[in-house]
Amino acid sequence: MGIKDFLKKKAAEIAEEDKERKMRLERDIIMALRQVYDPEIPVNVYDLGLIYEIKVDDDHNVYVQMTLTAPNCPMADYVVDQVKTAVEDVPGVVSVKIDLVFPEGLSDLDQDEEDVLYRIVQESITNAIRHGNATHIDVRIEREDNDLRIRIADNGKGCDDIQSGFGLHHMQERIDMLKGTLSYSGKDGFVIEAVVPIRVVSEEES
Repeated sequence: MGIKDFLKKKAAEIAEEDKERKMRLERDIIMALRQVYDPEIPVNVYDLGLIYEIKVDDDHNVYVQMTLTAPNCPMADYVVDQVKTAVEDVPGVVSVKIDLVFPEGLSDLDQDEEDVLYRIVQESITNAIRHGNATHIDVRIEREDNDLRIRIADNGKGCDDIQSGFGLHHMQERIDMLKGTLSYSGKDGFVIEAVVPIRVVSEEES
Protein backbone atom coordinates (compact mmCIF):
# COMPACT_ATOMS: atom_id res chain seq x y z
CA MET A 1 0.00 0.00 0.00
CA GLY A 2 1.39 3.39 -1.00
CA ILE A 3 1.61 6.33 1.38
CA LYS A 4 -1.35 8.08 -0.29
CA ASP A 5 -3.61 5.07 0.07
CA PHE A 6 -2.48 4.61 3.65
CA LEU A 7 -3.27 8.24 4.54
CA LYS A 8 -6.66 8.08 2.81
CA LYS A 9 -7.53 4.90 4.70
CA LYS A 10 -6.41 6.41 8.00
CA ALA A 11 -8.43 9.58 7.37
CA ALA A 12 -11.52 7.50 6.59
CA GLU A 13 -11.05 5.49 9.80
CA ILE A 14 -10.69 8.66 11.87
CA ALA A 15 -13.79 10.17 10.26
CA GLU A 16 -15.77 7.01 11.00
CA GLU A 17 -14.58 7.00 14.62
CA ASP A 18 -15.57 10.67 14.99
CA LYS A 19 -18.99 9.91 13.53
CA GLU A 20 -19.53 7.04 15.97
CA ARG A 21 -18.43 9.22 18.91
CA LYS A 22 -20.94 11.92 17.91
CA MET A 23 -23.70 9.33 17.57
CA ARG A 24 -22.90 7.92 21.02
CA LEU A 25 -22.88 11.43 22.43
CA GLU A 26 -26.28 12.17 20.87
CA ARG A 27 -27.68 8.98 22.40
CA ASP A 28 -26.29 9.97 25.80
CA ILE A 29 -27.83 13.43 25.43
CA ILE A 30 -31.24 11.91 24.65
CA MET A 31 -30.95 9.66 27.70
CA ALA A 32 -30.16 12.73 29.81
CA LEU A 33 -33.11 14.67 28.39
CA ARG A 34 -35.39 11.78 29.29
CA GLN A 35 -34.64 12.62 32.93
CA VAL A 36 -35.98 16.17 32.59
CA TYR A 37 -39.64 16.83 33.41
CA ASP A 38 -42.00 19.76 33.64
CA PRO A 39 -42.97 19.39 37.33
CA GLU A 40 -46.67 19.56 36.41
CA ILE A 41 -46.57 17.05 33.52
CA PRO A 42 -45.47 13.45 34.21
CA VAL A 43 -43.70 12.91 30.86
CA ASN A 44 -40.11 13.83 30.11
CA VAL A 45 -39.39 16.68 27.70
CA TYR A 46 -37.99 14.39 24.99
CA ASP A 47 -40.90 11.94 24.83
CA LEU A 48 -43.32 14.85 25.16
CA GLY A 49 -41.97 16.16 21.85
CA LEU A 50 -40.60 19.41 23.25
CA ILE A 51 -37.13 18.75 21.80
CA TYR A 52 -37.18 19.66 18.11
CA GLU A 53 -33.52 19.22 17.21
CA ILE A 54 -30.17 18.13 18.66
CA LYS A 55 -26.94 18.97 16.83
CA VAL A 56 -23.42 18.01 17.88
CA ASP A 57 -20.54 19.63 16.00
CA ASP A 58 -17.06 18.19 15.47
CA ASP A 59 -15.82 19.85 18.66
CA HIS A 60 -18.74 18.40 20.67
CA ASN A 61 -20.50 21.72 21.12
CA VAL A 62 -24.23 20.96 21.39
CA TYR A 63 -27.18 22.89 19.96
CA VAL A 64 -30.66 22.04 21.24
CA GLN A 65 -33.81 23.52 19.72
CA MET A 66 -36.85 23.09 21.94
CA THR A 67 -40.27 24.44 22.76
CA LEU A 68 -42.68 24.47 25.70
CA THR A 69 -46.34 23.55 26.05
CA ALA A 70 -47.21 27.27 26.05
CA PRO A 71 -45.22 30.48 25.42
CA ASN A 72 -45.73 31.67 29.00
CA CYS A 73 -45.47 28.27 30.66
CA PRO A 74 -45.19 28.97 34.41
CA MET A 75 -42.21 26.63 34.68
CA ALA A 76 -40.45 27.88 31.53
CA ASP A 77 -37.20 29.09 33.12
CA TYR A 78 -36.98 26.00 35.30
CA VAL A 79 -37.48 23.56 32.41
CA VAL A 80 -35.00 25.33 30.11
CA ASP A 81 -32.39 25.47 32.90
CA GLN A 82 -32.91 21.77 33.62
CA VAL A 83 -32.46 20.90 29.94
CA LYS A 84 -29.25 22.93 29.72
CA THR A 85 -27.84 21.42 32.92
CA ALA A 86 -28.74 17.86 31.88
CA VAL A 87 -26.93 18.22 28.56
CA GLU A 88 -23.92 19.99 30.11
CA ASP A 89 -23.50 17.11 32.55
CA VAL A 90 -23.18 14.52 29.76
CA PRO A 91 -19.52 13.40 29.58
CA GLY A 92 -17.89 14.68 26.40
CA VAL A 93 -20.11 17.73 25.94
CA VAL A 94 -18.02 20.92 25.62
CA SER A 95 -20.75 23.58 25.52
CA VAL A 96 -24.53 23.86 25.17
CA LYS A 97 -26.73 26.36 23.37
CA ILE A 98 -30.50 26.23 23.92
CA ASP A 99 -32.76 27.75 21.28
CA LEU A 100 -36.32 28.18 22.58
CA VAL A 101 -38.87 28.45 19.77
CA PHE A 102 -42.64 28.31 19.34
CA PRO A 103 -44.85 27.37 16.39
CA GLU A 104 -45.82 30.38 14.32
CA GLY A 105 -48.66 32.37 15.85
CA LEU A 106 -48.59 30.88 19.35
CA SER A 107 -46.85 33.91 20.81
CA ASP A 108 -50.01 35.94 20.05
CA LEU A 109 -52.18 34.03 22.52
CA ASP A 110 -53.82 35.74 25.47
CA GLN A 111 -53.13 34.47 28.96
CA ASP A 112 -56.42 32.61 29.31
CA GLU A 113 -55.87 30.91 25.94
CA GLU A 114 -52.42 29.81 27.05
CA ASP A 115 -53.83 28.52 30.33
CA VAL A 116 -56.39 26.38 28.49
CA LEU A 117 -53.67 24.98 26.20
CA TYR A 118 -51.38 24.13 29.10
CA ARG A 119 -54.06 22.57 31.29
CA ILE A 120 -55.52 20.44 28.48
CA VAL A 121 -52.08 19.03 27.69
CA GLN A 122 -51.37 18.49 31.38
CA GLU A 123 -54.69 16.77 32.09
CA SER A 124 -54.50 14.60 28.95
CA ILE A 125 -51.01 13.35 29.72
CA THR A 126 -51.86 12.67 33.34
CA ASN A 127 -54.92 10.65 32.30
CA ALA A 128 -52.97 8.74 29.64
CA ILE A 129 -50.45 7.56 32.19
CA ARG A 130 -52.70 7.13 35.21
CA HIS A 131 -55.68 5.49 33.53
CA GLY A 132 -54.51 4.33 30.10
CA ASN A 133 -51.09 2.92 31.05
CA ALA A 134 -49.69 4.67 27.96
CA THR A 135 -46.01 4.39 27.13
CA HIS A 136 -46.02 6.87 24.24
CA ILE A 137 -47.84 10.19 23.96
CA ASP A 138 -47.84 12.42 20.89
CA VAL A 139 -48.67 16.10 21.41
CA ARG A 140 -49.31 18.35 18.42
CA ILE A 141 -50.12 22.05 18.72
CA GLU A 142 -50.67 24.02 15.54
CA ARG A 143 -52.22 27.26 14.42
CA GLU A 144 -54.46 27.08 11.37
CA ASP A 145 -55.71 30.51 10.28
CA ASN A 146 -57.38 31.87 13.43
CA ASP A 147 -57.81 28.50 15.14
CA LEU A 148 -55.51 26.81 17.60
CA ARG A 149 -55.58 23.03 17.13
CA ILE A 150 -54.41 20.68 19.86
CA ARG A 151 -54.14 16.92 19.42
CA ILE A 152 -52.93 14.53 22.13
CA ALA A 153 -52.79 10.85 21.19
CA ASP A 154 -51.47 7.95 23.26
CA ASN A 155 -50.93 4.21 22.84
CA GLY A 156 -52.75 3.28 26.04
CA LYS A 157 -55.52 0.76 26.49
CA GLY A 158 -58.24 3.14 25.27
CA CYS A 159 -61.93 2.68 25.95
CA ASP A 160 -64.91 1.91 23.69
CA ASP A 161 -67.44 3.34 26.13
CA ILE A 162 -66.00 6.67 27.29
CA GLN A 163 -67.50 8.10 30.44
CA SER A 164 -67.01 11.84 30.82
CA GLY A 165 -65.38 12.00 34.23
CA PHE A 166 -64.03 14.98 36.10
CA GLY A 167 -60.98 15.38 33.86
CA LEU A 168 -62.86 15.47 30.55
CA HIS A 169 -65.65 17.55 32.08
CA HIS A 170 -63.13 20.10 33.33
CA MET A 171 -61.47 20.25 29.90
CA GLN A 172 -64.85 20.78 28.24
CA GLU A 173 -65.61 23.65 30.60
CA ARG A 174 -62.31 25.34 29.74
CA ILE A 175 -62.91 24.92 26.01
CA ASP A 176 -66.49 26.22 26.31
CA MET A 177 -65.22 29.39 27.97
CA LEU A 178 -63.23 30.12 24.80
CA LYS A 179 -66.06 29.02 22.46
CA GLY A 180 -64.02 26.10 21.21
CA THR A 181 -64.76 22.44 20.55
CA LEU A 182 -63.48 19.26 22.18
CA SER A 183 -63.65 15.72 20.81
CA TYR A 184 -62.14 12.43 21.92
CA SER A 185 -61.91 8.80 20.91
CA GLY A 186 -60.82 5.66 22.72
CA LYS A 187 -60.75 3.30 19.75
CA ASP A 188 -56.96 3.02 19.29
CA GLY A 189 -55.38 4.27 22.47
CA PHE A 190 -56.93 7.59 23.44
CA VAL A 191 -57.08 10.73 21.31
CA ILE A 192 -58.17 14.18 22.40
CA GLU A 193 -58.61 16.97 19.85
CA ALA A 194 -59.45 20.55 20.71
CA VAL A 195 -60.02 23.55 18.47
CA VAL A 196 -59.95 27.02 20.02
CA PRO A 197 -60.65 30.20 18.03
CA ILE A 198 -57.86 32.69 18.60
CA ARG A 199 -58.95 36.24 19.27
CA VAL A 200 -57.80 38.62 16.54
CA VAL A 201 -57.32 42.21 17.61
CA SER A 202 -57.69 44.77 14.82
CA GLU A 203 -55.33 47.72 14.48
CA GLU A 204 -58.17 50.06 15.56
CA GLU A 205 -58.63 48.09 18.79
CA SER A 206 -54.90 47.76 19.55
